[in-house]
Amino acid sequence: MSAFRMPFVPRRALALAAALSSLAAAPPVLAWDASITLPSLGVDFGVSDWSGHWTWDADREGVSTTYGEGNGIPVDFQFQAWDGTAWNQAYFYNETLVPAGGSAVAYLDRGDTSSVIADYADAFVTGALGNVSAGGMFAYDFVFTLAPFSEATLTYADDAALVSLAAAPGDDGVAFAGLKLYAWDLDLDAPGGANQAYFNEFISLDTQANAARSASVDVQIGQTLAGMSYTFSNLTGAPVSHALRLEGYALVFTTPVPEPAAPTLLLAGLGFMGWIARRRLAIRQA
Repeated sequence: MSAFRMPFVPRRALALAAALSSLAAAPPVLAWDASITLPSLGVDFGVSDWSGHWTWDADREGVSTTYGEGNGIPVDFQFQAWDGTAWNQAYFYNETLVPAGGSAVAYLDRGDTSSVIADYADAFVTGALGNVSAGGMFAYDFVFTLAPFSEATLTYADDAALVSLAAAPGDDGVAFAGLKLYAWDLDLDAPGGANQAYFNEFISLDTQANAARSASVDVQIGQTLAGMSYTFSNLTGAPVSHALRLEGYALVFTTPVPEPAAPTLLLAGLGFMGWIARRRLAIRQA
């Protein structure tokens, strides 16, 4: 596995600092803020324990920023590929503006294009949405291969993924922010597929059910995620490969409000079938 670079000051932090001075003068608006931030992705995600041999081959990374009517959020990933030595862009970014004034943003950032995995990743939905739902997502695809009779555990470090959900007075809906690992080439409902991920940790905010909600007070949730780990085993006499995706998502659904207790069914309706495609992957033998 390649050595990963330490994180650096992200562009979003600079943009936020520049915007703070104008916030006090801005008029109050109905505005959401949902985000998933990985401030040191290249350091916090990797193989935490193993026996035998394994290989890790970067494939591609993507960003999706979309909005849709009601509870529909189309998924439309834009990808860049790893060519074996570098990415095309060090800062891979996409933003979609919502008619009501808000936006969905996702990006991956690194110090230079030769870093196998990004130093920093962020996806967020912010601002007024009106009656549309919006989502920002980032994805890192790689092929993880276990040699015969080998085992390895993939882990995202506890308390290293930052999630935040907030709604202004008058906003009605439910928001999610989380991080998941799954095999993107499997059927949606297969074990390890998008709807039965190897891990999927998230938080949700339902403005209608939140006890702290009032007509004049914002409601906000901020925390870190933990428990994101999965052990892959190969008990056969031949190498076994997994086409994996680490995916961060920030989603805001406006009325009618879906049920936060059923995130699998909710995420299944996002249009994953539009971008899950089977294709041959170049795999380095263990």
